[in-house]
Amino acid sequence: MAINFQGLKKIFSAVDNEKFYPFYLLVLSAAILFFQLKGSIGSWDEAIYSEVAREGILNNSWIDLHYRGVLWLEKPPLAIWLTMVSFKIFGINEFATWFFPVIFGILGVMGTYYLAKCLFNSKIGFLSSLVLLSIPHYILMSRNNMMDIFLVSSSLISFLFLIKSNKDSRYLILSATFLGMAFMFKNVIALLNLPVFLYYLYLNNRLGILKDKYFYLSLTIFLAIVLPWHLIMFFKYKWMFLNDYIGYHLIERYNKNILNTDYSSDIFYYFKVIARRAGSWWFVLLATLPIVLKDIKNKIKHKELKLFLFWMIFIFIFFTSSTTKLHHYILPLYIPFSVLIAYGLYNSYLRRSILAAVSVFILFMNIDQSVILRVSDFGESRLLFPLVLYKLFHLPTYLIYAFVTLLIVFVFYNYFSKSKILALKISFLSIFLFSFLLPFYPERGIIAKRVGNIIQDKNIETIYYSDYGTEQNLENPLVYYGYPAKVEFLRARNDVFSENSSSYCLKSKSHYHKSKKLDYEFYPCEIVQ
Repeated sequence: MAINFQGLKKIFSAVDNEKFYPFYLLVLSAAILFFQLKGSIGSWDEAIYSEVAREGILNNSWIDLHYRGVLWLEKPPLAIWLTMVSFKIFGINEFATWFFPVIFGILGVMGTYYLAKCLFNSKIGFLSSLVLLSIPHYILMSRNNMMDIFLVSSSLISFLFLIKSNKDSRYLILSATFLGMAFMFKNVIALLNLPVFLYYLYLNNRLGILKDKYFYLSLTIFLAIVLPWHLIMFFKYKWMFLNDYIGYHLIERYNKNILNTDYSSDIFYYFKVIARRAGSWWFVLLATLPIVLKDIKNKIKHKELKLFLFWMIFIFIFFTSSTTKLHHYILPLYIPFSVLIAYGLYNSYLRRSILAAVSVFILFMNIDQSVILRVSDFGESRLLFPLVLYKLFHLPTYLIYAFVTLLIVFVFYNYFSKSKILALKISFLSIFLFSFLLPFYPERGIIAKRVGNIIQDKNIETIYYSDYGTEQNLENPLVYYGYPAKVEFLRARNDVFSENSSSYCLKSKSHYHKSKKLDYEFYPCEIVQ
């Protein structure tokens, strides 16, 4: 049996043009991350940051930020300022809330391409960005008004300019500028970049840069970005600022379980986060890591590979050692994670004898129903290719995977010797098709939004919120959507009387994020202490 591959070969030749890679990535990342950028805010922190920005707009206050009328000193203000700018442009809505996170999500994809291109080549850069853009966790955090995506992307751009300073020391100024922005997004956590930066300088014998005049100029610029707001806050609020901003939200957060989570002592917590929220890519890393280690041993790109391994392991160990653990802390790890996977896959492609085994191995891994469900039910992402086939042919997902896996095996066994390059490209493409994600309509806080609409319609003054073991997850979204109504958490000791009044009670009977059900009661009430 013979198949004419000429048409496919022409398509691959036309599309596989390195000068178009940045354009492909820009269009693809914008299309995915801006896709259906609407829905409802459901995250505890995201609702706080959005409400702080809204109160800043309403009070025309850019320096002194407030949450529910109380001075808010938890984080530096740059992410809040961007949200305020977005509210000014687009109005106070979900699209405006998520606009700048998406922009920085796109910057992270593009920055990963240029980083890997600079240290390896453009093909590894392209693959690195595709891996990053198909990690469910990255997509979720790029469409979420949290500070982590701002930190990751600005830190990445800072590192890129540090690398470019190899040829022109003036790029240190831009590197310091973006590092200062990273600090103003999420305080001293931005300084976790410094061990990575220093290790890069050490590996490349560039520690002498610390004596360069532009280094001291860049340090001055960094301080000029970071110090003004911090000094203003210190002189205005003194120990209250230090105790809240540094004492509680930095020192105690690292040393104590301030959120009272039951996984604070779990040393495997971030292993689980990556396994659950990076799709099947953690499995791909395991499959390709031997190539990375072998090349380090054989002195092939060993400096670059050691840098990315150090980067990934350092971030992992630091946050694992922290007592307070949250899933999004690990987001910076996905940059070196993606580059190492891309390097391993690319060199599997060059060493064609093992790519077949790696590709089929990965595809079979995706047949596992637990992997499919774990990826497709996480956050707001769906595996794109299986979703399309399911919609068209109404086939169970695992059957689709099994069929395509058999097809790949058939191509390898029958045409590997006749058309090696094309067979490898088809197999390579299949990995990304079966890992790529598409966000869907993200209703993360639909209860709070629906109740908020009722509050607005009825001009309700106060809402008392009670739940059934849901950890008060709706309280902050209620504050955001119910504004200007006063929101109070209803304690068990309160007596509730249903009457006609200006206050209402909301009782949530199920955890929406887990049950996907909207089981709640909302009725007029009076509260007696």
